[in-house]
Amino acid sequence: MVLSKGVIILHGFQTVIAKAGDAVTSGSVTFQLSVSVDMAPAVQILVHSVLPSENAVAASVPFDTDMHFQNQVSLQFSPATTVPAEGNVLMVSPQAGSLCGRSEHPDHGARKTSEC
Repeated sequence: MVLSKGVIILHGFQTVIAKAGDAVTSGSVTFQLSVSVDMAPAVQILVHSVLPSENAVAASVPFDTDMHFQNQVSLQFSPATTVPAEGNVLMVSPQAGSLCGRSEHPDHGARKTSEC
């Protein structure tokens, strides 16, 4: 099961033949997961198994997905370093088709202009 933002976005099942030996049951399963926009900024993969003994085990792993999208955006400040109260410009360089947004803290005197 794959969750993003608290919602199940993908689920399925796969039957695995478990091998019992030395009182330890083992098996393996693999699957492919294609990252989509619905999965941003992170997904949680939950896997569970019902063993031949009828005991259940489960595990989950979080994955960040931010770096797996086509439209990357670069940010630069000009000048790169400043002192307090010195002016600074934020340059946003998106790829075509990117959707950009920004927010700012109103107590910092930032100008409210943006272009993307």
